[in-house]
Amino acid sequence: MQHFRYFFTPGLNELKVSDLREVRSRLMQLISSGKRSTYYNFATNGWRDIPVHMHKAITDLFREYGVDESKVWQIREA
Repeated sequence: MQHFRYFFTPGLNELKVSDLREVRSRLMQLISSGKRSTYYNFATNGWRDIPVHMHKAITDLFREYGVDESKVWQIREA
């Protein structure tokens, strides 16, 4: 079975500097209920085989800030 890691760092790089803090805060709440260590683990190491509902929620969050889905994710084989 093939596995993949999903990184949303490219999406962060597409944001306006003025929106970055708010988006990180919202991502932290969405991903890890506000736990910084869990959020930074996903931000740094990617998310192995991300659940569909989380992929959609994160993509929708970036879309609110004008980032197209094709620019949100970097996907690598795990």
